[in-house]
Amino acid sequence: MKKRFVFAAAALLLAATACSREETLPEAPEGYKILTIRASQEDTKTSYAGEKTFSWSAGDQISVLCNDGTNNFWQTFTATSAAATTDFTATVAANVQTGSTGGHRAALYPADSHHGTDFWSLSFYIPAERDFRAASGGHAETAIPMMAIGNTSEEYAFVNLTGAAKFSFSGISCKTVKFVFTVSGVKLNGSYGLFDYSETSAAGARWNPANAGNESEKTVTYYADVVDGKAAFYLPYATGGIWGYSSLLLSDAATGTTLYQNDQVGTINITQNQIVRLPVINVGSGGGSDPVSVKLSFTESDADIRNPERGFYDHCSFHYKDGKTPSSLGSTSSENSLVLALFYLEDFVTSDHISDTVVGKIKTVFSNIRTAGKKAVVRFAYTADDGIHPQEATPARILNHIADVTNALQENADVIYVVQAGWLGAWGEWYYVEDDFAFTKSGTKVTGYENRAAVLDALLAAVPENRQIELRTPFYKRYYLYPNSINTWDPVNAFDGTDANSRLGFHNDGFLGDASDIGTFKGQVDHDMWNQQSAYMVIGGETAYREVDETYAAIGPASQAMKTQHYSYLNSNPENQIMAYWIQQGVVSQVRKMLGYRLFLTAGNLSYTTLDAGAEMTVKLTLKNSGCASVIYPRPMKLVLLHGSAAPVVLAENLGEVRSVAPAGSQEFSATFTLPQAIVAGDRLALWLPDSDEKLQDKSAYAIRLANNETSWSSGYNVFYTF
Repeated sequence: MKKRFVFAAAALLLAATACSREETLPEAPEGYKILTIRASQEDTKTSYAGEKTFSWSAGDQISVLCNDGTNNFWQTFTATSAAATTDFTATVAANVQTGSTGGHRAALYPADSHHGTDFWSLSFYIPAERDFRAASGGHAETAIPMMAIGNTSEEYAFVNLTGAAKFSFSGISCKTVKFVFTVSGVKLNGSYGLFDYSETSAAGARWNPANAGNESEKTVTYYADVVDGKAAFYLPYATGGIWGYSSLLLSDAATGTTLYQNDQVGTINITQNQIVRLPVINVGSGGGSDPVSVKLSFTESDADIRNPERGFYDHCSFHYKDGKTPSSLGSTSSENSLVLALFYLEDFVTSDHISDTVVGKIKTVFSNIRTAGKKAVVRFAYTADDGIHPQEATPARILNHIADVTNALQENADVIYVVQAGWLGAWGEWYYVEDDFAFTKSGTKVTGYENRAAVLDALLAAVPENRQIELRTPFYKRYYLYPNSINTWDPVNAFDGTDANSRLGFHNDGFLGDASDIGTFKGQVDHDMWNQQSAYMVIGGETAYREVDETYAAIGPASQAMKTQHYSYLNSNPENQIMAYWIQQGVVSQVRKMLGYRLFLTAGNLSYTTLDAGAEMTVKLTLKNSGCASVIYPRPMKLVLLHGSAAPVVLAENLGEVRSVAPAGSQEFSATFTLPQAIVAGDRLALWLPDSDEKLQDKSAYAIRLANNETSWSSGYNVFYTF
């Protein structure tokens, strides 16, 4: 049996399909007959980590369980042609039938007369020596043991019983080689108890490592031809790291001359259905290794993945009213990574300062958010009732109150996602405000905006510099920055954060309500400004609390709006009519996947010569973003080696700027580094995208998880390759 590349297997399969199972076979001698079965292999090429795809070769042999009416025995069948599915035949006595006397059908590959069977079960035999040289009638093969359970139509679907390690050699000058592998403790050859063949499928068939009964069971010997100076050997065994201090000897099969020897190969971890590809050993250069290049391919998962700083949020209100001092988050959804922490300071609307007790409770809220593994969208207000007056404190008191909470904001910058301007009007949305904050527009100028501007000045000073502030509408930002030219706006062309223009973003609490999002946009200049600047800003809010207009809220136009305006988060409250509509339409998961960034790998490459400590390795990875927004805040992008239960080792501190992977865009990142330790089979490479704040870097909830089918998530690390 050979493993051929995909295009070869496809061609053989087509050829096999064109042939009839009724092809002419040699006539059996008198008293004999020819039995025919059809064998296929169910595992795909991906079961072998992209090594090769499966195909039988003409001349392959399998052992098929047969009986003569009294006894059960293994009969050798031979492949009649090369294909992924092909016929196997055997010339047998006239009284022989496939299956056991009990009617159970099974087959094993490779064929061997030492395979065993009793009334209940099968045992698999691995010979101590195998000869794959053409002169001996063999052919190059992976020889990974397989098993099949047959049906009454004589169809046998084979599945792998193990994985294997691939040893490759180059620079060989002789014609044939001898490969000897020896391990202490466990056995490499002999019989293994395997399977209860009363089962109807071989899918669960496995074997376990076994201790060697004698020295002869610890060694396997293979012979093979050398082709273009190269030879490869596939060594199968059970799942797990079972070889310990193994030794390897490669020699000239004709003369016995040693070509390569290693008395401490080390542990090699085998995974079911996987081929562990070890570095190519160049025996012509004293045992050095040829350059190895491993091409990686990835596909985007359809999973709805929780990630930090994006997605839906849970609305949590904290009312400091009538002496109450709440700090509990209440019930929050585990699938949401954000919390809207809305602090209502009802008791302090007429007070010069917020009490120390309440400031302490606000700090506790942030601590609870950290414990929950979430981040906060922060807003302060004085009332949730648009009919109550005053709607906010006086300008002087608001500035005092901002100063009172500055320390709480600065100390908890790690769990603050964004701060909404707040403080003014019902719900802190800068509407229904008192006369102190009234302003007048005249032509292209605005007057009376000084008190609002003072609030923004105070917030820009109070909020940590590495966090953005959101205004309720784009024109509020223009009035602040350009009071004498209120239709003026400057683009934001980078993740800067050093001035007000690059720190002041927007939140929209009337999203998809109507053509203007309930007054969020007053004209085209608002749309143009929002759409351009939002590429570098935190953008979010909530859908409008009003009757659904499908012109705006249907998933088609809603998706387009989220993409154009670069939405990163929204309120998930099902009491909102539009959210309830999305739930009824079954599109909530689609919306969640679109919000913010959605990063996944599309391609990669590893290149190295050897996996020894001190050797150089280069890793290239291509990331794509299928979300509506970029990652907004800086975070490290580290390449990490995971070695058993040991602490992860950082191989490359920063592959590049993850924020540069724009929506619908992709970018290649690469790093060349020196291996700090030898790589052994089972070691894993991972991409780590932790939070930039050291207080959160050991918490997996704050690391970005890639949306890939081929990667695995391990305590915050995206494992993309296993040696």
